Amino acid sequence: GIERIGRLTYSEASELAYFDHYSFHPRTVEPLESEHIPIYIVNPESGDGKNDTVINTETFIEPQVVKSVAYTDDISLLRLEGPGVGLKPGILAKVTSQLNNAGINIKSVITSQISINIILEKKTGSEALDLIRRLGFSSVKEVTVIDNVTLVGVVGHGMQQNYGVAAKIFGAVARQQINVELSGSGASDLVSYLVVKSSDKEKSIREIYNSFFHPNK
Repeated sequence: GIERIGRLTYSEASELAYFDHYSFHPRTVEPLESEHIPIYIVNPESGDGKNDTVINTETFIEPQVVKSVAYTDDISLLRLEGPGVGLKPGILAKVTSQLNNAGINIKSVITSQISINIILEKKTGSEALDLIRRLGFSSVKEVTVIDNVTLVGVVGHGMQQNYGVAAKIFGAVARQQINVELSGSGASDLVSYLVVKSSDKEKSIREIYNSFFHPNK
C-alpha cells in the first residue's frame, strides 16, 4: 500500500512539485513560505475532512528520512563524451550559454571526467542536439540525446546525513537488474536522482518505495 505523507517542509514540497503526479506548481509555495503560512492538503475522497498533509517552514529529519518516490517522463538526456571533456575549461560554459540563448531550459547537469550530461525537457532534446553539434568541439568525440528515459527522484530531508540511504536506492534497482543511465546526489540534502529507461520506470519506483516503506515485502 501507499503510505500517507503526514508533513512536508516547503523545500520537500517544492522538489516534489516538479514531478508528474503532484498537482501544484513549484512556485506556489514561495509567497506562503516567506510569510510562514502553512499549507493544508485534504483528500476530498477521505470523507472525514481531516488534513492529509501539512506543509510548513519547520525543518525536521524524521526516522523515516524518505518522504516520497516521484518521477517525471518529461526529460531528454543530452550527453557529450570525450577524454577529459568534463574537466576542460569553457566547454560546459559554451554549451549552457548556447542552450540558454535558444531558450532551452536546463533541469540538471552532471559531469564526469569523460562526459557532460544535461537533463532537458523532452521536447527540446532534438533542438539541443543540433545546436551543440554545430559548436564543433575538438575534444568532444560524440554528442547524443537519449530519449525514452524517466527521472526518478527520492525526496526527504536528511538524505546525505543518514547512512545507507544510497545503498537502499541502488540495491533496490540492482535486485530488478535495472540499468541506471545516470545518477546524482549531494547537490542537495533533499533529493537523489536516477535516470532509467522508461520501460523500467514502474519497477524502479516500486522497488525503491518498498525498500524504504515496506522493507520486508
